[in-house]
Amino acid sequence: MSINAITVGQWQSTGNDAWTLTTQIPNNARIHLPCEDGRILTGQNSDAKPWGGSMRASCIGIELADTYLQLSLRCCAKYMLSVQAKSTDACIDLTLIFRNASYATSTAAPPPLVLSEHESMSALWQDYRQWMDIAWPTSPFFAPAWTQQIPAVVLVEMWTGKGTITHTFDDMVCLLNSMHESNVPENTLVYFWGFHAPFDTRYPEYWPARELGGERGMSKVVETARQFGYRLMPHLNYWGCDSQLPIFEQFQSHQVRDRHGVPQGWRMEGEPPIEYIRPSCTAWRNKIAEVCQRFVSHFPIDALFLDQLGFYEDDAACDFDDATQQYIETIQQACPNVALAGEIFHERCRSLPMWQVWGTPWCGLPVREDLEHATMWQELFGGDVTLLPHMGMPGAVPMTDSWPAYYWYVDHYGPAEATRRANQWHKQIGAVPSVRVNYRQHGIDDVALEILTGTSTVSHHVFESASH
Repeated sequence: MSINAITVGQWQSTGNDAWTLTTQIPNNARIHLPCEDGRILTGQNSDAKPWGGSMRASCIGIELADTYLQLSLRCCAKYMLSVQAKSTDACIDLTLIFRNASYATSTAAPPPLVLSEHESMSALWQDYRQWMDIAWPTSPFFAPAWTQQIPAVVLVEMWTGKGTITHTFDDMVCLLNSMHESNVPENTLVYFWGFHAPFDTRYPEYWPARELGGERGMSKVVETARQFGYRLMPHLNYWGCDSQLPIFEQFQSHQVRDRHGVPQGWRMEGEPPIEYIRPSCTAWRNKIAEVCQRFVSHFPIDALFLDQLGFYEDDAACDFDDATQQYIETIQQACPNVALAGEIFHERCRSLPMWQVWGTPWCGLPVREDLEHATMWQELFGGDVTLLPHMGMPGAVPMTDSWPAYYWYVDHYGPAEATRRANQWHKQIGAVPSVRVNYRQHGIDDVALEILTGTSTVSHHVFESASH
């Protein structure tokens, strides 16, 4: 099929329930890819390495002259889809890789791609969203009114994975008092991690760490937040288990495995390892529900953040489509008045009121700042859900011994400008304004205060990426 000089190829089987298809697109096109944080590939990137990854929506937007074309895979099967795009001297090669999920009960070849023309990029995404809502409808979820009315988010690291205590619960109380004195509006969400142990360790033992002030300190944080009308959201990991804890032996046989049977977990040099337990394991879901219920019963916080929720591994023994929803329902039943938030939203996983805007550069992954950011998340996922910042977004002041390392972005722009640019991108996609603070050493810095009180000048320029 060839339309507007775009040549759509045919699916070719590569074996093991996998197919590839390559589409050739003119070099003067701008291709909006819903991978990672969303990027735009153009012919100007001809010297760049291929870019792509797993797709959050099975839809690609193409700007070509004055036309807006949608290339989509309208398929309701359970599958894994990724894309790789690369500019050549002749054209842009766009290769889709389709694989039936190993946990799917039936497998088939992928359907032909749909190529359609639309009035604008916004109309293009809205068209796909209408189909997405029919093909992958969201399950009912608890969404108290405040989740749609968050004016800002404050991110606070308490205990780093390297063992540095950045903030105690007393520091948190002082931060909340300073926010109130500085006229930070009510309903601001305070998201904090490392409150029970050094970050990414001792999962799932979620209880206030004695070293940070223990139960009494956490209770004071809750009391102060309630007094000033602020919302609290601690960080948990939905499938994470620390292999150094006795509980891991109980669940080791239920560890997530890839389609080749290799046990899965977080394996990054210099960071604590995490083992992943299948959400399909009833005993694991019940254990996390019990831990969460105990925590919120003692400390009536507003929300729980479930890190890595939404990541689907191709595990033949775990139907992630069904198991993830079962997991959400189990935790919500145990904590009926608590809003839940997740990390990795996509077309088959968006049944929560709040989702984190995962993506480079602030997730700590290597950046590709030669590619312009795309802004399709608002049209595809906004409205029904509130988009929150990623925990690793830049701060305007130094973050000592902190996760993650910011790589090139902060070094290139400087921390204040990096923070403003992060918020400008958030504004363009409809995410909540956000700041990361180092309160113990710097208080609420001037840039953070501007953003939190709505006096920021982040809107004075359009967010754009720079070349290395």
